[in-house]
Amino acid sequence: MTSTSFTLLSVAIVAVMGLAALSDARDRRIPNVISVSGVVLALFLRGMPGDPTMMAGILGAGLGLLLGFPLFALGGFGGGDAKLLVTAGAFLGPGPFGMALLFIGIFGGALALWVMLRRRVALPALFRTWDAMKFLASFGRSGEWPTLDQPAPITVPYGIAIALGTVAAWFVPVLELSL
Repeated sequence: MTSTSFTLLSVAIVAVMGLAALSDARDRRIPNVISVSGVVLALFLRGMPGDPTMMAGILGAGLGLLLGFPLFALGGFGGGDAKLLVTAGAFLGPGPFGMALLFIGIFGGALALWVMLRRRVALPALFRTWDAMKFLASFGRSGEWPTLDQPAPITVPYGIAIALGTVAAWFVPVLELSL
């Protein structure tokens, strides 16, 4: 990857993920125009002359779809979050996408904890988590799988975590090189 394409991708990834995070924080939704244009922009920039990384973007987007769609189908993720994972994969490619998932999990857990403490619903959330773990451990024979359709779900604007984790994973190699 050339330094020019890295710079362009860096600006684009920060802009797209920043817009998605702001939209999710403000409106609790991520419009399709942000996710879809992000994928198109990422693949366009990865396909620039002298930059042979377009296939990595396609593979990363496929991984994002492979991970995001089941979470959406099970009701644990919103549609905008699932599409934003595809966008993240298109920008990062398959290698850094794994690092992004780790960062997304860390930021998502911290964000969920903050939301629970702020709303003073930590104990009910803990019981719902216990039910979900029983559901998974018993292969659906016991407990209950929490979904967004249940009354008073504890929702988290997870697009913020996806955006932060994606940007963090993008810049980790830059930090390693500078140390």
